[in-house]
Amino acid sequence: MNKISENDQREWKNAINELQETSGKLELKKDEINDKIAELNEEVRRYNNALHNARAVRESILTQMDEFIDKQADNWSESEAGQAFSDWNECWAELELTDLDTVDEPETVEIDHADEMEEVPLALE
Repeated sequence: MNKISENDQREWKNAINELQETSGKLELKKDEINDKIAELNEEVRRYNNALHNARAVRESILTQMDEFIDKQADNWSESEAGQAFSDWNECWAELELTDLDTVDEPETVEIDHADEMEEVPLALE
């Protein structure tokens, strides 16, 4: 055998054409996804800005609470009111307001099979 049959050559070329066609569609879909990811990440940034504002308010409240505690008598912290206030303060202090992570774009897929397939000789040289 020194040459691929005409039928196999046609099927090989059809496979190459199909890969080229679908690789274009893959690229378009990847671009659409990347655009959506960019939109999502913009919303994540807005959300994180709102969280930053919420953390600033929480810090102000915690400062006011600390100032209130500092003004109380020493035995107040042992009282029922002091314990309730301490529990309330702890709820505020332990509140997790962690920024959301942005989403990474998907890994780039190498779509070069058709190019490589076109380079394969169809006959013995």
